Amino acid sequence: MFRLQLLSILFISFFVSGSLFSDPAMKQTMETYYGSDKQTSMYMMGSGGVSTLSGAYFLTRDSDFQKGLAIPFIGLGLVQLGIGGTSYYYNESRVKEANGKLSSNPSDFRKSEMEKMEKLKQRNYYLRAAESILLLGGVYAAYSGSQNNDHYMNGMGTGLVIQSAMMLLYDYFADKRTDDYRSNLMGFSAWATPQRGNQEGSYGLGVSFRF
Repeated sequence: MFRLQLLSILFISFFVSGSLFSDPAMKQTMETYYGSDKQTSMYMMGSGGVSTLSGAYFLTRDSDFQKGLAIPFIGLGLVQLGIGGTSYYYNESRVKEANGKLSSNPSDFRKSEMEKMEKLKQRNYYLRAAESILLLGGVYAAYSGSQNNDHYMNGMGTGLVIQSAMMLLYDYFADKRTDDYRSNLMGFSAWATPQRGNQEGSYGLGVSFRF
């Protein structure tokens, strides 16, 4: 009887260690999310670099329209470089942290990742609002410039429309990724969290033991 109890305790300890509680599907979902985020960061850095260099080139031209284009191309191109570069730089450490929590404490992993997704949703909301304002401002500036034969204003408005539309597109896909990942997190059952009573502990598999 004692031997059976000892084997039961060892078996349960193995579960609590996290190795059997690791969810391969959740791990793959998490790594897919961060992998897509890293890839998008690279695209954003690329488009930001191209926009900034294009803007610098436009500044050297004699055309007022191109000089107007240069301002939003450089300004928003640098913003894309900053956002993409920051996300890319921290991506691997985020994956490492998430993997560690998933293996050792799935409950903490779920809570932490859910909080991250909520913050991302909030940040993207404000970003989309700012980008939408820039887009509308660009449409107005381009229209006003064309009506008043102001090529510089027309170019600036056109540049704002192009750059803000590009950033809105990035945010659309970022939101979609976040929503999909968040849905998976909501459906994830954190089995490794023990619920302790005074003398009895119970686990996700419904296994219980008494000392």
